[in-house]
Amino acid sequence: MQKLTWNDDLNAGIKVIDKQHQGYFRIVNGILDMTLENKHSEKKVREAFKFLRIYVIDHFATEEKLMTEYDYPMYGDHKRRHMFFRKKLASLYESSHRNENSRELAKQMQFFLVDWFLNHIKASDIKMSSFLKKEINKYYAHRPIKFFFRSLIGKL
Repeated sequence: MQKLTWNDDLNAGIKVIDKQHQGYFRIVNGILDMTLENKHSEKKVREAFKFLRIYVIDHFATEEKLMTEYDYPMYGDHKRRHMFFRKKLASLYESSHRNENSRELAKQMQFFLVDWFLNHIKASDIKMSSFLKKEINKYYAHRPIKFFFRSLIGKL
């Protein structure tokens, strides 16, 4: 399987989400490297899980907070997809602790994570981000610049 390549078309346009997606790319490509170079080990697979567990908590919380804050109409569907990812990741993690074949587990992770990228990040997250950018722009378009800067200064 070919490594994932980041390009500007994948930018959601929301800096924090883009940085998180780029981190996801790095871990997926690391897993692809493990399987392509036949250098999978229980330790490397567990390190990948460790990152993914942190990623899931941080990234999904970020997206879900923004979706609720700006009343994203597809919030329920998007959150259900996040729940699916969490459950699948937990299932793969359990397999890693049952001392299943690390090569086979790395391959399963690889296919799942690439599929998630193709079917969720590249489609659902880009659509969600487009909505959020419009809502964020509307929010600030109706506020005087003076109010915006006053609120920033008050937080310094």
